[in-house]
Amino acid sequence: MLRAQSNITNDAIGMLPLVPGIKVMITDNVAIRGRVANDCEGILQEIKYEINDYGEQQTVCAYIQVPGANVQAPGLSRDIVPILPECDTFSYKVAGGSNYNISRSQLPLVPAYAYTANKIQDQSLQHALVDLKSACSAQALYVMISRAVSLENLAVLRWFPATYLNCRLSEAYRNEFDRLKMLDACTTAEYKVRKWKGSPYHPPKTRTDVAPHVND
Repeated sequence: MLRAQSNITNDAIGMLPLVPGIKVMITDNVAIRGRVANDCEGILQEIKYEINDYGEQQTVCAYIQVPGANVQAPGLSRDIVPILPECDTFSYKVAGGSNYNISRSQLPLVPAYAYTANKIQDQSLQHALVDLKSACSAQALYVMISRAVSLENLAVLRWFPATYLNCRLSEAYRNEFDRLKMLDACTTAEYKVRKWKGSPYHPPKTRTDVAPHVND
């Protein structure tokens, strides 16, 4: 189970490749006032662990340096944030058998240069290496591809079924694309009317100036 694929474990990675000095992303709201929240990045300073009954290192705490966090934990330097393990649960089905609910504790961290589709939204990467076979939906596949600034800077890690590209989008995404098409048509019509009347045209600053939209 430690090596189960992340698309099976809901991105609960069993074994984290962490070494002091690595850049990491925090995946939980640890100290919101100090802006140490989901998607916050920092540098791993130290890991405290204990040895379990199987001779494996089990993390107890990790110390992350988050510049500008303005967090002062007792006994630690400023901007050093202690991160504690959290419990994650996911369903696992044995081949030809039953479903089991698996729970395990792990640090809410991922290496900052290895993002899940959910964590990489609203960011752009100069170079991206994507594992499209691990995509759970067409939306996730779209997010993974669109984060690269150009197709020339995008590399695909391994083969993936062509059916991934032809699957149907969710209803929320279909509604959003329909809304954008309608907004485009309205904007074009308004521009033509204003141009015909000779009045200046000022496009809306944001999408929310025109109509509500669904969350990503």
